[in-house]
Amino acid sequence: MKKITLLLFLFSNFTFSQKILTCGSSPNSKDLMTRSYYSNNTIRKTQNEEKYIFRIFFHIIRDNNGNQVFTTLNGNASPNITEETILDAVAMLNRTYNQFNIFFKYSGFSYIDDSSLLQIDNSEWGTETNSIIGNHQNFRSDAMNLIIANNVLSSSGNQLSGRGRFRNTYSIFNNEYLLTATLPHEIAHNFNLFHTRQNSGSSTFCEYINGTNCATRGDQVCDTPASHPLGGGYVTNNGNGYIYNNFNNRMDCNGDVFANVGFTNFMDTNLFNVNNYYNNLRTEFSSGQGVRMRETIANDPLNHYEQTLTTIDELYKPYYSKILGAEGNENIYSTEDDPNIPGNVIICRYPIFINKFQKGFDYDFYTFDSWNYVKTPTNPVLDFSQTVDEVISIENKYQHAVKINQISSDIVGYTNLGGYKGLICKSESATSGKVVSLKNIGDLNYTIKNLNDKEVTNPDLIKNLESGKFHTIYKTTKSGITTQKKIYKNE
Repeated sequence: MKKITLLLFLFSNFTFSQKILTCGSSPNSKDLMTRSYYSNNTIRKTQNEEKYIFRIFFHIIRDNNGNQVFTTLNGNASPNITEETILDAVAMLNRTYNQFNIFFKYSGFSYIDDSSLLQIDNSEWGTETNSIIGNHQNFRSDAMNLIIANNVLSSSGNQLSGRGRFRNTYSIFNNEYLLTATLPHEIAHNFNLFHTRQNSGSSTFCEYINGTNCATRGDQVCDTPASHPLGGGYVTNNGNGYIYNNFNNRMDCNGDVFANVGFTNFMDTNLFNVNNYYNNLRTEFSSGQGVRMRETIANDPLNHYEQTLTTIDELYKPYYSKILGAEGNENIYSTEDDPNIPGNVIICRYPIFINKFQKGFDYDFYTFDSWNYVKTPTNPVLDFSQTVDEVISIENKYQHAVKINQISSDIVGYTNLGGYKGLICKSESATSGKVVSLKNIGDLNYTIKNLNDKEVTNPDLIKNLESGKFHTIYKTTKSGITTQKKIYKNE
C-alpha cells in the first residue's frame, strides 16, 4: 500500500487539552453515492496534471464588544487568533495538500462580533443558505470560508473539534484545534473524503478487511485499511513506536478480526477518545485519497469549487503590498529643473514597497534586466531564498521575480498588489547651492560662489552668470538632495 507521509509541525503557542474531541462531519446519502467519475485508482497520473489553486478566507467569531474570548476545553484562556495564526494554518494546508497539486492562496480574514455565535451548535450549522457563514456580510463566494469559534457542538450537545461540509467549500473549527490535524481533516471533507471508519457499524455497508468491496463501501478508497467503529481499539507505544491494539477482538461484518487498523491517516478517527496524543499522530493522506479529492474537484458535483478556484499566477503574487514612500538619496532615478517653478527641482524616485508572501512554500527571489509583463524576465539573478515556514517580507525599490519550488522551475515576474506603480516624481524647492566657474575646462583657477535660499531660486540666476565661462550650478533641496547642472555661457 502506497502512502505519502508528511511531517506536521507543532506550534508552541497553542495549548492542547487533555480531552481529544472528534469530528462532527457526517455525509448524507447523496454524499455517499458511488459515482461514475471516481476511478478508485490508488496511483495518480501526474503527467500534465492540472494544478488547483483555492482562495481561502477566515472568519474569527468574537463577542459583541469585539473581544476574543476563546478558552480551552479545560476552561483556560486560549491565545488570540491572529493573522500570524491564520498564515500558519494556510501553510499547514499547503504543506499537506501540495503533494496532490492542490494549493491554497491566503485571501484574508474578517471578524464576526456576535456573542451568540461563540458556541456553534447543530441548528446554527444548518444548511448552506441558513448557516451563519452564508448569512454573514463578509461571506466570500469566491473563496473557501473557514469559521473559528470557541466551541462547536453536535446535535446531542457533545463538543466537536470541527465540521466540514461535504462537496462544498466551508468548514468550522473549535479554536483550540485550528493548528492540528483537524484542519486538513475538515478540508478533506470539503473534497468528499470520508472517515476511514465510515459505515463500519453497518452489517450491510461496512468495508471488509480483505478489501474486496473497498471501492463501494467504507471510505470508498482502496489503499486505506478497513476500520471499526469509534473506540473499538487503542494505540500504545511499545518502545519502538506506536502500534494499534484491538479491543476485545473486534471483527468486520464479514467475521474477520481487525489486525491492522490505521491511526496515522488524517481521516482516521476511530481511536479519538481513547488516547490524548492520538490527534498528533495523524500526518498523512494516502495516494488513493489524493486521487479521490482531485476527481471530486474536477467534476465539481455541486458547482461550488469553480468560483473559489483561481489561477496559478496568484500564488506568485504577494498577499500584501504597501508603498512605504519615495524619499531619500538611494532610490533616485532622475533630477531636472522644474520648468514651471524657478529654483525648484523635479526629483523622480523609485517607490519603495513592502511585499509579503505567505508561508508554506520554498521561494527563490530574483532580480532581472528587463520584463515586458508577459514573458519571463530576462537574465534573472538569484537575490535570496526563503524557506517554507516564514512569512517573506521584501522591502525593495525594484521589481522582483520569484520561483516557487513546490510548483515548478519557472521564474515569474510579479508586480505589487494594485499593479506596477512606476516612478514617483515631485517638485522640491532648493534651499541653498553654489556656482563653480572657470574659463576653460581643466583650469586650476576657478571661483566658487555660495548661494542662499533667495539666490538659488532667483529666476535670473543663469542670466546673471559671467559670460565666456563654464559654470556648474549646484542646488540642494529641502530634503537634502543635491543636483548639478553644467552650462557654458556665451560671451
